[in-house]
Order: sequence, then C-alpha cells, then structure tokens
Amino acid sequence: MKYLLSFLLFGLSYITLSQVNGDFNVICWHLSEGLANSDFVGKPDSNFVTSSGNKASAVSSLYLNIYSNHKERFVVEVCFDRLKSWMKEDSHLLLQHEQIHFNIYELHARNLRKSLDSLGYISSHKYYLVDILVNNTYNKIDDMNTKYDRETWHGIIKSQQLRWNNEVLKGLIKLESYQIKSNMCTCTSGEE
Repeated sequence: MKYLLSFLLFGLSYITLSQVNGDFNVICWHLSEGLANSDFVGKPDSNFVTSSGNKASAVSSLYLNIYSNHKERFVVEVCFDRLKSWMKEDSHLLLQHEQIHFNIYELHARNLRKSLDSLGYISSHKYYLVDILVNNTYNKIDDMNTKYDRETWHGIIKSQQLRWNNEVLKGLIKLESYQIKSNMCTCTSGEE
C-alpha cells in the first residue's frame, strides 16, 4: 500500500529557476530556466512595503513527500509561488537577486536529499529523525538568506552580489548528483 505524507515549509524567500507543473501558480526549481519579472504576479501587503521599503518579495517553499511501499522514498522539491510573490519594478538586478534566494533553497534541498539518502531505510516510527533534518534545513535556509541580504544589501552591492552568485552556483554544482532528475512536480499553491 502506498501512502503520502507531506511536509510543507514556507518561507519568505527571494528566488530562482523554473519548471511549471499543472498548477500554473507554482514554479518548480529547474536548472535550465530562470524566473522572469512576469512570474511575480502577487500584490504587496501595503503594511509590509511601507515598513520595510522592499521592492520585491518572493515566496518559496520546500516540499518533502514521503512515499512508502515497504521502503521509504523521499522526494524534496523547491517551489516558487507566483501568487504570493511580487515585484514593484522590473529590474534585471532585482530579479537576479531574487533568483539567488531561490537557488539557496535548492542548494539546501540538495543537502537535505543527501542527508535523507544517507539514512537509508527509516521506519515510520522514526520519522522524528526526518523532522529534525527538515527543521534544521529550514533554519539553514533562513540563516543563509538573511546573511545573503545583509552582505549584498539586498543586491545593491554588486561585487557582493557577484560573489554570492558564484558561491551558490559552486554549491549547486558540488551537489549536482542530488538534483531532481524528473520533470514531474507535485508542488501546489494551495489556491483553488
């Protein structure tokens, strides 16, 4: 018997790369495609914009699906929610900055896939180990995104932006064997 247990982690994040599934409001991370300004279709919360002065907000999420049929199989996907993401101005530099945030999600998803693979078979009564790994991953994503924004001053310091572009790309290449090979995507926006 096959069953599905899904964990959904949301984070305000700042984003990259795309493969659209059947839900056109969600873009799954895919190496060969990048986000476009037109992918940011949400509307900003006026209180958020006023208090922060941010010019964009991108919402990404990490999905962990556990399939069981006498042997667990973990699928970790990184998704971009078009309806919750917005951009106040069309800017190549701003878009590039947001894409690196999404790459950061994928970088940590690859590390999570690697960790889950190293666990081997794990029975359902030990899913707390998976929960610990997922929570640690989410904390690392949040910490790295915060550091990224601080060091690049939200993409304004070009030399730091370039350094981060290169560092995140190197990390993705290093963990290339943990990239999802399938074009199937199960991410959904939760919108009807």
